[in-house]
Amino acid sequence: MKKTFYITYKIEARFIAAVEAESLEEAMKAAEGQYCDADFGEAEDIEGEAIIAEDKDGNFIWEK
Repeated sequence: MKKTFYITYKIEARFIAAVEAESLEEAMKAAEGQYCDADFGEAEDIEGEAIIAEDKDGNFIWEK
């Protein structure tokens, strides 16, 4: 007789939010909104935090 098994995977990923803003503070708030609204499919218990902010040329302007 077959039984149901539930196998949990820990997944590491990056989510990049592209936002337009007048300041880093405003950009961080807008990015948080995009992150909260993102569809991560069947993933559950998603935790995340901002780790890097960069300009359009890829220059880091903030890093945790």
